[in-house]
Order: sequence, then structure tokens, then C-alpha cells
Amino acid sequence: MEERLRLVRNREYGPGSEKLSDAQLELLELEPGVSSAEVQAESERAQLKLPLKRAKKHPGRQECRHTCRASEKSLPVPLSKCVCGNCGKETV
Repeated sequence: MEERLRLVRNREYGPGSEKLSDAQLELLELEPGVSSAEVQAESERAQLKLPLKRAKKHPGRQECRHTCRASEKSLPVPLSKCVCGNCGKETV
């Protein structure tokens, strides 16, 4: 189906349109009036190369300062929070 559409567009816009990409041909369809000189000029123009984004290197993990200490705290929990709301059993 796409190949047939491309062939129809190539017949409509002339031999210069054979060098155009599908996206360029689609844009020509949206223009109200296209001359064969425009199609020829567009086909001779070089394809635009967009710069590819390079992946940035991840900095990795940073060293933890030796002054940091891991600490553990126990907080009291009210008894109402120690019971499951669905089944009523005691939770940990």
C-alpha cells in the first residue's frame, strides 16, 4: 500500500521526486501548489543530518564521609496501629 502511494506521488511530481524520502513526499502533499522546479530543487538538496545525542557517563556512587554513622531508632507504635484493618490479627 505504501509503495503504491509512493509510486503515485512519484508520477505526480515527476522524476526528481524519486530521490525524496517518504516524509518529504508527504509534506509536498500538504502544500497548496508545487511546481516541478521546486521538486527538482528539493531532490538535489542534501539530506539534513541531525546530531545524535551522546549518553552522559553516570558519575557513579559517591564515597560516604567517615563521620557518618548508621543509627537505629525504635519508635513506639500505638496498639491501634498494631492490628490489621482487614482481618483483625496482630501485625509486626
